[in-house]
Amino acid sequence: FETIPPDAVARVDSSATDPAPRLVDAIDTLLSQSQGLSTQTVTSLAASTATGMSAPVSLFAARFDAQRWSGEVAAQLISDGEGPRVPLWGQREDAALPHTSASLLDKRDPATRIILTSSGAGSAIAGTPFRWTQLSPWQQSALAAGDELGPQRLDYLRGEHAFEQSNGGGFRNRGSRQADSVNAGLWHLPGTQDASAPRREPMLFVGSNGGMLHAFSASTGVEAFGYVPQGAYAGLAALTRPGYRHQYLVDGSPWTAQMVDQSGRSRTLVAGFMGAGGRGYFVLDVTDPIGSQNEAAAAARMVVLDTTAGEDPDIGRITAAPVREPAGTWQLARLNNGRWAMVIGNGYGSERAQAGLVIQFLDGRGELPKLE
Repeated sequence: FETIPPDAVARVDSSATDPAPRLVDAIDTLLSQSQGLSTQTVTSLAASTATGMSAPVSLFAARFDAQRWSGEVAAQLISDGEGPRVPLWGQREDAALPHTSASLLDKRDPATRIILTSSGAGSAIAGTPFRWTQLSPWQQSALAAGDELGPQRLDYLRGEHAFEQSNGGGFRNRGSRQADSVNAGLWHLPGTQDASAPRREPMLFVGSNGGMLHAFSASTGVEAFGYVPQGAYAGLAALTRPGYRHQYLVDGSPWTAQMVDQSGRSRTLVAGFMGAGGRGYFVLDVTDPIGSQNEAAAAARMVVLDTTAGEDPDIGRITAAPVREPAGTWQLARLNNGRWAMVIGNGYGSERAQAGLVIQFLDGRGELPKLE
């Protein structure tokens, strides 16, 4: 296994009785129980926070297989005492192994997946479903890749196996519908219980080199939605080729934070990054449950911005790990002028090759001042 960086582990509440021995035991059990990947490399861990001395803690591990370029998230419930470690997402029907996000995704009808994308930029950005008739002409052209198989490629990326070589098609065989997450860290978002707001179950976010950000239910492991950033389209066609050589796409580490909009309503946003896969970032509103609206309405409401098409010469590949705090991250904050903004480094590989601080306002006109 690769060394797991210390900042890849979310805080486990110190109010729990010394969590270290339990955490070490749980990690060992988690890795030995769920051998869904033939050659595993653990990339990140996340944990739910305990709420009391005897409260159980959920532990999550993201890992990938470099032979098949597949990925998965595994989960386990840690309780106090000497009782058995409990697989959080149940057992697979055809094997004595716990379910993972990948095994659950592989048994799902791909037509039922909620996958979103967007086109345009700034105030003209429009969130849309990731379906052929909803894509803009340049997105369709990127998927067609000169052979007019764009609609089939899109269905493949949604998870359809009918076009793979093993089924008589011409596209690459996959080990799983969930692709690898190499540098992207796993982020846990607690659920909401406020009766005055829509209830949101706890979520897990992780970027994938299959071209999208995944959002999984932390309670069940089922994918809630995926998002394909605009900057990923240049690499999507390559994912279907039998001679595929690994590439990075949505390779940065996501994080979530709270803000209050101009109406006084609290909103939860997730920021995602291309990392080694490209320039820029995107922001989605994940305040409300996805199932409360249809796919098109959810896409229109959720997509806040997407700069990953790489049009800003001052923004590069943002690979920095999130700045973690007990309550999440302070990289989204209310500034002295009373406005909310995301504050991040501009990354490496920008056209001007000049280091700077990006202040992305998330209200009003969404201005983007930079400090060098």
